[in-house]
Amino acid sequence: MPTKTIPEWLLDDNIPLEVRKKAYQMFMIERQMGGILLGRQEVAHLCLFAAFIGLVSVAVLVGFERPALLIALGLFQAGFSAWGWFEFNKRQADAKGSLERCNGKLQTEGWDYYSGSLRKLEA
Repeated sequence: MPTKTIPEWLLDDNIPLEVRKKAYQMFMIERQMGGILLGRQEVAHLCLFAAFIGLVSVAVLVGFERPALLIALGLFQAGFSAWGWFEFNKRQADAKGSLERCNGKLQTEGWDYYSGSLRKLEA
């Protein structure tokens, strides 16, 4: 069977409904993975962290009397930035794991899904 694109296999009655459901689920996970970028909160934390690094650098160069406060705030912000980055990586790993599980189920039923395309595996 030739490879079919999403509009072709989604409405094709020759493909079992369960296979179409799993393939559609994989398609939605792929779409979500494309949308799993750094969230607004993570970007805000990274920007604030960069701003604190710049502020501390300027304060040290100018001879600010209390750079320890700025350094402490920068380290605090670095913790939030690291937490945001780990959350982002966790979401990516969860989505990839879901894709692998769904693909394994499809392949046991004799179908192959890759990036929106579905085809029947040759026996």
